[in-house]
Amino acid sequence: MKTSKIIFISLLSFIALIILAATLSVRLTEQKKSESDNILKTIKTPLPEFSVLDLDMFYNITLRESTSNYIDLSVLKDSPVPKLNYYVKNDTLHIMNFQNPVPSILFITIHIAPGLQTIQLKNSDFLVAKYSTKKLSFILDNSKLNFILDYKENNSVNNLNITAKNLSFITLYSMDIDSANFVLRNSTAVLKFAPKYLGGNLTAGSKLNTVQPCEISLKSDSTSKIIISEKRVP
Repeated sequence: MKTSKIIFISLLSFIALIILAATLSVRLTEQKKSESDNILKTIKTPLPEFSVLDLDMFYNITLRESTSNYIDLSVLKDSPVPKLNYYVKNDTLHIMNFQNPVPSILFITIHIAPGLQTIQLKNSDFLVAKYSTKKLSFILDNSKLNFILDYKENNSVNNLNITAKNLSFITLYSMDIDSANFVLRNSTAVLKFAPKYLGGNLTAGSKLNTVQPCEISLKSDSTSKIIISEKRVP
């Protein structure tokens, strides 16, 4: 091979290495910037005492047990934090909307002290991450409810009552429940564990999928379906 051709090939290889290094540098810089831009800031707002929580058209909401009532709003560090509109009437906390525009990324965590009895959800998406109580009721209207609890945190509900309609969807993961009662109308519930007692009524095309409980008392109309598995629901 001629010397000139070797030099030419070496030059092309050197240029290719420079281009590759520059490309990697740009990508790494963009990645670091992206990670930096995704840092969240959180603003804490104290809440008054209440026993009923009412939510309409709220998403990315998480419930956690606490010694006091307050709400955390988390947004990107460069975004304004929206101000929450709420009021208390007859021991019910009504959370309505925000006074200013809601940023594209917003996470809401409600910290609730003992004493909560009922949660009402309409057009909302709600996650229970940590909570223990003797009795808790949910009323759902076109909403999603997820219990994602950990036995290690000793989460338990002695008596859980859920009423759901209008294409609501309930998922209950690992937790300790003595008694669970469902009244479903055109809604679905999935229990990925076995409560000690399971009761309720299904109508208007509802569906309930559960692990075999110790005691069961369920009713359903001809349009609804009850599925009972011998082991954990996949």
